Amino acid sequence: MLMQSDIAYGRCKHLALVWNQFTLLATGGRSAQLRMPYDSLSVADHLDALRLILENLPDSLQDVEKSDQFPFIGFVPDPIEVEEYGSIPSAINHALEISLGWKSRSTGDGIIPINERGKGVCSLVDVLKLWASNCPSPDSDGVLLKWITDIRAGAEKAYTLAKKPLPSNQQDVLVKRPAATLDGFFKNSGTINERARTATVKRKRSHSRSDSEDDDSELQDRSATVRRQDLVDVPWSPLKKKTRGRPRKQENTELIIKCEHASTGDSYYRCIGDGCSWVRAGHPQLNRILRHAAGCRHLSAKLRAKANDWAAQRSLGAKAGVLTTAKMAMDSEDGTTGVQVAVEGSSGSHMSSPALSIFKMDAAQKAESTSLSRSKPKVVPGGLEARAVAVGREELRQKLDFHIMKLICVRGLVPTTLDTLEWKDFVNATNPRYQPTSATTFVEKHIPAEAAQVRKLQVELLRTLDNLTLTYDGATTRKPQSVYTVHITTQDRRVFFMGGDEASKEHHTAEYVMNVVYEVMLKVGIERFSGICSDNTGNTRKARELLVRKIPTMLNLLDCCHHLHNTAKDVTKLSEFQGFVSNLRKIIKYFKKSTIAATELSLSRVEEGGLRTLQSIGKTRFATVFWSAESLRNCFPTIRRLVATGRLNLKGTGFDPALLQDRSSVSIKFELELRCYTSILSPIAHAIKALEATDATAADVFVFWHAIAASLQSLFARPEEETDISPSLAKKVQGVINRRMKEVIDNAPADIYFTAFFLHPKYARADILARPTSMSAAIFIPPRRPSGADMGATTKQKDDSEDAPIPRAYFRVKEFLKSLLQSEFGRTTIHPTLQALGMAKSVAEFRRQLMAYARAEWPFDRPLSTDTGRPVLQWWLDLAVHPDARVLAILAIKLYSIAVNSMADERTASNFSWFNSALRNRQEVQTLVDMIQVRQWYLQQERLKRAPKTEPTVRWADITEKLLKSRESCNEDLDDDTFFEDWPSEPVSDSDAMARHLEEQHLMLAESFDADAQTTLASVTLRTLLCEPEEQEESDDDQLDEFLSGVRSTWTSGTAASTEQAVNWDF
Repeated sequence: MLMQSDIAYGRCKHLALVWNQFTLLATGGRSAQLRMPYDSLSVADHLDALRLILENLPDSLQDVEKSDQFPFIGFVPDPIEVEEYGSIPSAINHALEISLGWKSRSTGDGIIPINERGKGVCSLVDVLKLWASNCPSPDSDGVLLKWITDIRAGAEKAYTLAKKPLPSNQQDVLVKRPAATLDGFFKNSGTINERARTATVKRKRSHSRSDSEDDDSELQDRSATVRRQDLVDVPWSPLKKKTRGRPRKQENTELIIKCEHASTGDSYYRCIGDGCSWVRAGHPQLNRILRHAAGCRHLSAKLRAKANDWAAQRSLGAKAGVLTTAKMAMDSEDGTTGVQVAVEGSSGSHMSSPALSIFKMDAAQKAESTSLSRSKPKVVPGGLEARAVAVGREELRQKLDFHIMKLICVRGLVPTTLDTLEWKDFVNATNPRYQPTSATTFVEKHIPAEAAQVRKLQVELLRTLDNLTLTYDGATTRKPQSVYTVHITTQDRRVFFMGGDEASKEHHTAEYVMNVVYEVMLKVGIERFSGICSDNTGNTRKARELLVRKIPTMLNLLDCCHHLHNTAKDVTKLSEFQGFVSNLRKIIKYFKKSTIAATELSLSRVEEGGLRTLQSIGKTRFATVFWSAESLRNCFPTIRRLVATGRLNLKGTGFDPALLQDRSSVSIKFELELRCYTSILSPIAHAIKALEATDATAADVFVFWHAIAASLQSLFARPEEETDISPSLAKKVQGVINRRMKEVIDNAPADIYFTAFFLHPKYARADILARPTSMSAAIFIPPRRPSGADMGATTKQKDDSEDAPIPRAYFRVKEFLKSLLQSEFGRTTIHPTLQALGMAKSVAEFRRQLMAYARAEWPFDRPLSTDTGRPVLQWWLDLAVHPDARVLAILAIKLYSIAVNSMADERTASNFSWFNSALRNRQEVQTLVDMIQVRQWYLQQERLKRAPKTEPTVRWADITEKLLKSRESCNEDLDDDTFFEDWPSEPVSDSDAMARHLEEQHLMLAESFDADAQTTLASVTLRTLLCEPEEQEESDDDQLDEFLSGVRSTWTSGTAASTEQAVNWDF
């Protein structure tokens, strides 16, 4: 039997061997440079020896009072990082990695360079002691031991280079540890070799995190290959029994479930949502958990909202005071939120955003803490200067990180740039005090937190507003992943991107789309919305119908721009233009692909006065074929002269070279087709550009559709020899316009377009509603007054439409507004004015006010103001407080607050394409949504600081130059369009198919335009709305005013309040 002393000796010998293996593993075989420490020493003993070595560094090193290399004098652990990494030791490890880790191990011999002496380098011991004092078992902490070994190796190297021995009395301060203590050492923590291997792997992972924009590669591979059935759920241990490890976090227990692999025992964690497949390897990372949970549809809406609020607490913008709500600002003022730093000798406490504090938690405090309510940190004694330096450095880091985050989101800085050596050198040259934050931290923490705060602020703001419009649309990323974007437009036309629902694994049914949209509405409040708008594809249209059926007070509108684009597409698909479009595509492609042709054309354009360049047929631009044809028409004479010089080689281009040859019959025919096509599509394309504006209203939609019909009617009335438009082609175009106009105006779920037009004080009194005589285009004779039978009246009371200047129009508007007023009283939250008046008085006032408006009587005779960007809406807002206009004004404000296009979704889709370039094609939808939400928020804040917009111009003659210049600046770098590739370039040969095609064309024939019965296409206002500057006509406004004043009666509304008590809707 071995003696007890032999056993102790054997253990000490084994300890020496494994320590030597530890140093070999940690330093890559450079153990010769290390001095092996005494095997039986505690961590405290090693730290005392390390302090002695650092305090006696060679005199040849510079004595630095304030070190930039070792900025740890009075070191303050960041409370945010303590919360993020779970403990004070983890936060200290992160700080050491930033200051000493990445550069020292990527250059030279891999040993931490110690090139100075003084308080800075000696402060490393204080930091490590703070680590040990907050560690339950410091002697078994492999990461701590590794740092002690690495710092000692750097110090010993400094002694070696200076040819100076280590302090001779260092061994005298080392206290041998009894052999009996080794039993606990091996029992509790395993061998040093195991601890060293764990420490090395952890530090390698920590270092490699900065090289990826996504998850750690090793853990990501494990997450991607693990099967859900191979994981076994691990219950959370009771909170009171938890005495070691990271403190419990409420976010983790509510959002995830811990798992273990049934075979390997590896740790995983998964989303708590039923049916969610999100799984990650390793220990729970709060940033990743919150990032996923904020948008996971498998979680309840309440849990998603909580996850968003938790993430918003980490927002850099909120800490910088840029993204704060009123409540947060109030909390900061009274000291109920934030982290306090107590300064010794001061009468109070200093608040910082966030401030740093030197504190120490014991194990019991950490076990009882949560991420939402933590015990107040204790302050470790230290000098005032040290504390001020720590607070200043933290504030500098947060300020710079905030602006870098804005560069990433607002200006498109690629996050991986932050991990490059060039970026770190740049940062070090500008401010050595700032330690660069990794790209992973920005992508997984800062940007999602900022987006969460933006979403929170958006909801808080929108909950205070009324008459909101909701728009939505679908898109696809390069990954590829499907996403549905949802936007809310306010009454003053501010647009908020509420979120993007990643729907790659879902069937995009109308019910699914409706649920996505309805959930957004619930966050804000259903009673806040007045309208909903989207394109007219199958599921989006059905989703609108389901929502309006569920919420009857909302008005259902299709996107006017998409509808006009489909109209342009229908005209372009006519058989008369098939061959022309085929040749157009080939010519444009030739000048885009041929560098010689493009260069020669560019030089010729400059010589001839700077003609605009050719426009490619793009994938996402409305009426793109027209804009391409229009650009070719402008450049066609120049191209002909260029071809005549012989400098272009037109062989193998795919089109007949004679198309571009001067005096060629083929070229002349093509030019006539070009002019014919552009003259027909011009009104439609111009109307699209005008209605793309955020300020477009339902009245503008009505007017522009009739302006299109008026312009084309005027065009088709000209001789065929002048326009080259055959009667058959004109009938086909008229059939297309009639069908599409009927879909958007007559067949709309609500008569909003005509009513909004009537409530426009300028349009309603122009020459659009009246029918002109042969004497003047501006003198009108009202149509016959409809009888009760015509109106469908069933009551004995006289229909007051007989007293209106234009009875038919008045009756139509009155019926729609009556139904709208009735629905207002069916809302959960009734307008305060209507609620105060009651239904009976509101109806009586509405009747008098509508008649007064129709006759342009007081108070509706005031002119439109030109001081605001939305004069009509402001006109009605001013009347909303007038006792003789308030009820009608409430209804008009609702109509003029509704957005009539979903261009907000189109612009967001463009942002998706901008961020999600070919080189960044692995981005997740949630990453893109977060960046775009932050981008749009800050860009909107910039726009609000600018001067207010003036009244928007709606006449094409005034806006065409500016719009065309903007188009020219963005037409490059776009791929060829595949939208029209399925169009046949030659007539089909199958006789049956051709017969069906001709039959379809015949069904679209129309002898004339079916404009609204209450309008006249001979209106000068309509004819000049979309024309070019040289085609403008002037209407006689004086004659119009004289006519309107002649038809006004002496009936007045009066200002006395009605005494009616019963509701009377029969008028």
